[in-house]
Amino acid sequence: MLNPKSLVVALCIMALGAPAALAQSVTGDEIANAGACPVSADGTQRLVCACAAGGAAGSVWGSGPYTGDSNTCTAARHAGVIDVQGGVIVVTPAGRNADYPSSSANGVTTQGWGSWDRSFNVARAQVAAAATPETTAATDALPTFSQVEMANAPVCTSLATDAPDVGLCRCPAMPAVKSVWGSGPYTGDSDICTAALHAGAVDQAGGAVLVIKRDGQVAYEGGSANGVTTRNWGSYGRSFDVVMASSPATLAACSVLPGDADTLACTCPADDGTRRPVYGSGPYTADSDICSAARHAGALAREGGTVNVIRIGGLESYRATSTNTVETRAWGSYSSSIIFDRNQE
Repeated sequence: MLNPKSLVVALCIMALGAPAALAQSVTGDEIANAGACPVSADGTQRLVCACAAGGAAGSVWGSGPYTGDSNTCTAARHAGVIDVQGGVIVVTPAGRNADYPSSSANGVTTQGWGSWDRSFNVARAQVAAAATPETTAATDALPTFSQVEMANAPVCTSLATDAPDVGLCRCPAMPAVKSVWGSGPYTGDSDICTAALHAGAVDQAGGAVLVIKRDGQVAYEGGSANGVTTRNWGSYGRSFDVVMASSPATLAACSVLPGDADTLACTCPADDGTRRPVYGSGPYTADSDICSAARHAGALAREGGTVNVIRIGGLESYRATSTNTVETRAWGSYSSSIIFDRNQE
């Protein structure tokens, strides 16, 4: 900031005035690929990142939103999004604010500040629920495409009046966020790639999608998901849904257990030393990276292979351990857990 800030964040026992801890839907790949959070989020772009356990406290201004130069993970602690064990969070830009009030919550005291151009909010990352049975039934018979076809698909724009019932197109990496109305189906004049981001059909890496033409709706309700906020609209003559395009395959690559799946068979690559966030020591939190958890559990060989994941009930706490070259993190209460079929033997 232009003016110096000489005070540092004080830690205390008070718990007043912080916003309620929130969760935001993200894709499994976003959680699995989350890197370390920057010291300051800056407030210019959405981030999915990981706060380490026991990180040092830094300076924070505001009570949510926080100034763009506030310490990202300390702000997350203040908001109740993480505890001292860290975790994966979503950082969302919140624009300019005229005032940033101070408060004390969750062992963190923030400072007040006046007007500042950039700010951010924080939320705990939660994997978006998978499609409803109705949506799944409607898309079971969708065509599949080769990797070459998907790579060479035309860039998505908007739904043409003469569009086929199901069309293939491609969203570029880091697609610009444009106007979208509805939450699936979307109005026919909505931007397809922004709708795809909202639906979780692509992430910031882009990719091929299927655009499914739907009838017009009497009303379209907006909503927020995956870092995109869509708008409400009334009657419109045509609509579309958008889903990730797929190629014929045996089993999908593992990432994180989908929100409504109780079991999952998926594949993990050979061990290249990559370790992604895992919480617990078996059982693991259901948002843990499957391949890293399977290696920790001894359920996966170094050359990779198929993993069978089973959802079980949540625990009040999850402890951290280091086993099979995988170091896991501790976590508090979580709604559900995962184990691997060899854990039941």
